[in-house]
Amino acid sequence: MIDELKELEAMNGTAIILGHLPNLEECTFQFGHRLRTILNRFSHIISFGIYSHVHMHELQVMRDLLTKEATGINFIVSSATPYQAKPPSFDVLYLDPDTMRPVEYEIYAFDMEQANKNNETKWFKYFDYKTGYNMTDLRPQNFFDLAQRIFHE
Repeated sequence: MIDELKELEAMNGTAIILGHLPNLEECTFQFGHRLRTILNRFSHIISFGIYSHVHMHELQVMRDLLTKEATGINFIVSSATPYQAKPPSFDVLYLDPDTMRPVEYEIYAFDMEQANKNNETKWFKYFDYKTGYNMTDLRPQNFFDLAQRIFHE
């Protein structure tokens, strides 16, 4: 991973990290610390991360290890599996073609009640990050500011 990121860095490229296990605290301390160090080192070329595993929508704001500034965002994405009262869902990310940064993020869910009741398939927009959180854009700092507002209300 480090070699790939160094190669992308040398060519002024961009990376999107895809993984299964999102929660760095679930990893062994050594692995989680090393991964966080790598993500921190290459935050200028990593557009965002996408992870799964937990079947729920979550976010992780990555912060610089020294300055504590928001440097990245990890999206923990939907699951097509119904799970603990969560309907099957999928995510749609719209990217800026020049920067490969997310500009829109929508989540669509399956209406299981409608399907069971009427034998009818219906997907609907479940959530839109910009509209739902009244954000101007999806930069990591905006997600960090949102978290600060939520936890300090």
